[in-house]
Amino acid sequence: MINLIQNSKDAFIYNKITKRDIIITTSKNDTMAKITVEDNAGGINDKDFDKIFEPYFTTKHSSSGTGLGLFMSKIICEQGFNGTINIQKNKNGVTFFIQIPLEIVDDVE
Repeated sequence: MINLIQNSKDAFIYNKITKRDIIITTSKNDTMAKITVEDNAGGINDKDFDKIFEPYFTTKHSSSGTGLGLFMSKIICEQGFNGTINIQKNKNGVTFFIQIPLEIVDDVE
């Protein structure tokens, strides 16, 4: 969550957005917790959109970005919590969709 908010903040500054919105919603059903993080920070270029979860990919200058934030967020969601994280463009930015199972299944025997 911190990484998603930090990325929105950086995009607000880079894109000189003065009216800044980050909307976080949560819901659940019988099996999944769902978190949606939406911003109006200007979005992601089409050429970069499919690469954002790749390790070491960054749109920031090399002195201010390592390209590990969204990669690690994906690893934590998928491997740490057995969930998913996806992204979709919205009218003025992006929306992240996180789903995490409510019941932790331990694979260790």
